[in-house]
Amino acid sequence: MRSCFPAFLALGSAVAFTCACKDRSASVVNVAPPPSTSPAPKPSAPAATSSPAPAPPADMGFVNDPNIEMLTIAISGYFSAKGTVPKDVDELVRAKFLERAPTPPPGKKYAVDPVKRIVKVVSQ
Repeated sequence: MRSCFPAFLALGSAVAFTCACKDRSASVVNVAPPPSTSPAPKPSAPAATSSPAPAPPADMGFVNDPNIEMLTIAISGYFSAKGTVPKDVDELVRAKFLERAPTPPPGKKYAVDPVKRIVKVVSQ
């Protein structure tokens, strides 16, 4: 009888330890609600008289110019490196942040907004 007692004690301790340490939150089962039996509402068709998208504000100097994003990224790099905003696009070229200044649209020029740190297209 004495030779079985240590094994019985070890087994009992293991069972008690396992029961006491069981994560009770794992036994909670979340059940999703049953699927609806009614058909889903159909999306309505867009209105035939929809208005066009509003134009950007005039003070933004926005035009569909692919160079605006490139110039604004160059300004961000310049500002990160030097701690100041360039006074114009030519300064980005002199500081080697651009290989050359892009050509603006006809009758326009690129202007640096030092507060917003972006490039605008403005009239000459």
